[in-house]
Amino acid sequence: MAKVAFALPIDAIRGKLGGLVFSANKSGPFIKPFRQPAYVINEKIQSQRILIAAIPSAWRALSGAQRTAWNTWAALPAQAKTDSLGNTYYLNGYQQYVRIATYRFNCIYSLPTAAPTIAIPTAPVILSMIAYYPQSVPYQCACTFAAGSFTAGNYVMISAAVLPSEFATTCYNGYRQIEYFTTPQEDPSAFSLRYAVSDAFGNLIVGAQLFIHVYQLTTEFVPSMASLCHTTILAHP
Repeated sequence: MAKVAFALPIDAIRGKLGGLVFSANKSGPFIKPFRQPAYVINEKIQSQRILIAAIPSAWRALSGAQRTAWNTWAALPAQAKTDSLGNTYYLNGYQQYVRIATYRFNCIYSLPTAAPTIAIPTAPVILSMIAYYPQSVPYQCACTFAAGSFTAGNYVMISAAVLPSEFATTCYNGYRQIEYFTTPQEDPSAFSLRYAVSDAFGNLIVGAQLFIHVYQLTTEFVPSMASLCHTTILAHP
């Protein structure tokens, strides 16, 4: 391809003009054809659109006393959060409502009304995690939890990231929620991640890193602190 040097005023043009896009990078200004990006509305996007529209309406439908209760609960010391600089901050009642309503919606539950009352559970204790490719049996991609990590009947939420992945995708906010399940018993041990990981990221790549965040949620869908773990994906022996 021939090299072309631009001069003013062409090299100052930015943006779309007709069927061309004018831009610049470290090598200087350039022009490329405009291509309409593909936009696919899948089932997940549609469900999130429904949620985004439903939550503000549900909040407005609460009574004044219910909204006050949410604001009071959000200001309790147990709801304190810490930012990357170590500063303590709090979400307001509406922000907490959105957060918990999203968890409930993803677990196919109705949106909340009353503010939570159950104490926040402790974070699960992860003893180990393994990941092999290929994954010929379920427990060749799994994490193992310590006894007593979960309260029977509580929900467990797992988010994951794989770098790099077969699909070469960048996860939303770094992690993608891949699994919700209810603890069938008080002390679950090894939990298979085989299908959840492959559905989200494709086949695992030997040498890549698999990261997980595991939360325990109360029956009111209030999450614990996250337990973190990561492992290198190994070739199956």
